[in-house]
Amino acid sequence: MFLDYLHPSAGKTAVGLLALVALLPAWRVAECGELKATPSISIDERYDTNPYGRSRTEAVDPDFVTKLAPSLSAAYDARDAKINAAYRLNAAFYSQRSPYSSIGHNLNLGLNTEISNKTTMSLNNVYNHAKTSVYDADEIHTGFDTVSTDALTASAEHKIDARLTATIALSENFYVYKASDKIDSRRDGAAFGGRYDAGNDRLLSASYGYGNTVFETPGGANTTETHTIRAGLADNSSRTMNFNLGAGAVYNPDRESGRYDWNGDAGVAGTFERSSATLSYKRGIAHGAGLVSEQTTSETVSAGWKTEMSNDLGLDITGSTNRNRSKPEHTIDAKSYNAGASVRWKAYSWLNAAIGYSRMRQWGDGAVETRDVEQDAVFITLTATGAEWRGSL
Repeated sequence: MFLDYLHPSAGKTAVGLLALVALLPAWRVAECGELKATPSISIDERYDTNPYGRSRTEAVDPDFVTKLAPSLSAAYDARDAKINAAYRLNAAFYSQRSPYSSIGHNLNLGLNTEISNKTTMSLNNVYNHAKTSVYDADEIHTGFDTVSTDALTASAEHKIDARLTATIALSENFYVYKASDKIDSRRDGAAFGGRYDAGNDRLLSASYGYGNTVFETPGGANTTETHTIRAGLADNSSRTMNFNLGAGAVYNPDRESGRYDWNGDAGVAGTFERSSATLSYKRGIAHGAGLVSEQTTSETVSAGWKTEMSNDLGLDITGSTNRNRSKPEHTIDAKSYNAGASVRWKAYSWLNAAIGYSRMRQWGDGAVETRDVEQDAVFITLTATGAEWRGSL
């Protein structure tokens, strides 16, 4: 739908999915429901020591960056269905180098509905158009680019009995780049699985996933496939501590060597009297967006601490490390870490403020020269939320 102007098939797929959104629950939505709408705006001012993502071997010029993000969210609740819509405009203005200024758009449409007392379905379409850094998308930094993405998902759950639930999910993702050296692509996916309630707030899960990536190269389409089998455990038996653990085997039939690999994740979260802490690990396998031949392995360790110093004042501390490896060409091998701290203040019921500091450091030995990146920023953010509007339809 949204990429119809940029991609020959994206629009047709999105229109078909959203037509299904409109037709499937029509008889339910037609019943009287409640409509809610809430406007908001966020203003962020920051001093960035390396806002243009330059390598440490290049001349690095700091700058002041002003970010504006007005948004409007709406929700419609009928008896057995809920429709959500949200739009956000993302504008960034650079004080010293106005050509780096940009305006982006984010639009989210979603539907959740009960087909029966045992079956629920969700449909979602997320469109994003923004000037972004490659490390935002793939955890590595190779400069700036304008990227348009359209993510379409459909999922359903069916309760077989009191403890066993079957799941199915379909997805289609489009990536369209402005830069001529990046390759547009489409990723299709399907997953089938289930969850089992083992009691004592413990869930077991298993799934099979299929992925197909089509790169639109000048010489014609280039396709890669992946198959994944995965199992997981989530335990919430303690009121103050919970954890999750999952792992899977990945098979790539298109590769001449190294066809088998694995992914996994683990996390633990603790809640204390006025604080909470998280620690997680994730290993993922994917084909690099904008690249044809490279398969990337990303390993990320993240930690966070959140504490409420008073009813209106809080402190957040976050940190993560990432190790990115690609094959066969090793063009995006890199390591990086991100760290930050911010103080939150609820000035009024409609106004939130935050002031903080963040640091990013990336280095590597891949083919891309702009690998050694260092970036520090001090920022203040104000977010104002308007009064909620309600009405009946």
